[in-house]
Amino acid sequence: MLLIGLHLIFGYVADYVLSSLGNKNMRWGFVLLQSLYELYVLWLSFWVLSSVNFRSYWWVLITGLVLLAGYRLFNRARLILSPQEPDRLKRSFLRSSAVIHLTSALLVTAVIYILLAAWPVYVVVIGMSVLMAALTFYHRLIYRLPERTEHLSDKELPSVSLLVPARNETRELVECLESLVAIDYPKLEILVVDDCSTNTKTSQIIKSFARSGVRFIKGSPPSDSWIGKNNAYQALYEAASSEWLFFLGTDIRMGKHSLRNIMSIMGQTDLEMVSIMPFRDIRAQYGLLAPLRHWWEFVLPREILKRPPVLSTAWLVQKGQLKPFGGLRGVSRSVIPERHIAKHIGANYAFWLAEPRKTWLSTTKGTRDRYGTAYRHRYPQLKRRVERVAITSIAMVGFTVTLLGSIWFAPLIGLVAYALVGFSVFMPALTFYGLGGVLRSLLWPLLLLQEIAIINYSMYKYELSQVSWSGRNICLPVMRVIKQLPPID
Repeated sequence: MLLIGLHLIFGYVADYVLSSLGNKNMRWGFVLLQSLYELYVLWLSFWVLSSVNFRSYWWVLITGLVLLAGYRLFNRARLILSPQEPDRLKRSFLRSSAVIHLTSALLVTAVIYILLAAWPVYVVVIGMSVLMAALTFYHRLIYRLPERTEHLSDKELPSVSLLVPARNETRELVECLESLVAIDYPKLEILVVDDCSTNTKTSQIIKSFARSGVRFIKGSPPSDSWIGKNNAYQALYEAASSEWLFFLGTDIRMGKHSLRNIMSIMGQTDLEMVSIMPFRDIRAQYGLLAPLRHWWEFVLPREILKRPPVLSTAWLVQKGQLKPFGGLRGVSRSVIPERHIAKHIGANYAFWLAEPRKTWLSTTKGTRDRYGTAYRHRYPQLKRRVERVAITSIAMVGFTVTLLGSIWFAPLIGLVAYALVGFSVFMPALTFYGLGGVLRSLLWPLLLLQEIAIINYSMYKYELSQVSWSGRNICLPVMRVIKQLPPID
């Protein structure tokens, strides 16, 4: 263990030296030397473990160490290639380096302990599976839309502004607005912003609904400190005159009485903000291997983490609750601004699941769009930190492979754990697949491995490439990227 500790300290010191070098070629040369040294250490570890009788689990440690070495290499590469602000990048690099090296030490300690006594593996597997199933079941219950017990008169209902940002939209926007103008609600205004579309059809479509009560808002180009959609939200916020603001995506379809039902339920509570998870429109293509977008909102202990579940496609908030943020100014760089607002509101925030028999609120977003959303969201959800991606990915790989392996070594425990994890996938899938979600739940190992790939691809796109949202590179505001890097001496 002393040798392991010295190796990790040496690795961090080497990374600190790397961050102090100013010449790009010198940095690459130093990275090459570090990589060769780490390859030698991995080979030595492989040789030692393969020659010792550690059952058949030694490969778990080797796999983990190889993955962590890969993340260390990526961390060093981004120090050289990333166009972020240099001082900010250096701090981020050193923090990630320290955590990844510490994770290596913890991994070695944990795996050696498991190798000496196999039973903790089964305890962890079954414990995690039970926890995942319990959390998703619990959240499925508390996220249900409350029953409507009061029927408010037209006079008692509060005023509501339906706010829709649109950029380069055509058919989706037409169908969305057709459903919105058909809503039966007495105190309603519908505002749609043309977010600097590159086509002329978007503004024409919005204006064509003017006689139906839709108000056209001309958007302005966002500055480098604003994500385009948040900039559009800000324009809608400033133009809205109602007590309540309902932000909607163009993929949303609302029933005639949906808004009246929602606001009547809101009148029964002290809530100041809700996010509503729509159910899938029957016309929406949604593959069995679509990203686990909603699963993350169910499976994490969000009450303990104090990270409320949200969905950006449909969220309702009192206008006064946005004043501390200056509208959306305080969250202009956030890919998921509604999470910050929900966290600020606290106990007076709720997350609801739309149900056809109570409130018709559906989405037409297909699989392709959901992949795009996943790439945009995953890295920011992990605080844009390489070390969090490393820990999350290794934990997910380790859990999935260990559980599948336990089916061979301890069939009863393994199959029970497999079913419990499948149940955790099935609970959120009910909203989109109904009973058809059973098949999706059986494929959960593939879905988890796909999530690992999405998380890492999202990290790569944000750090070393670019992430586009409606034709705009959002890395500028999110990562605080410098448009043009100064030359390195």
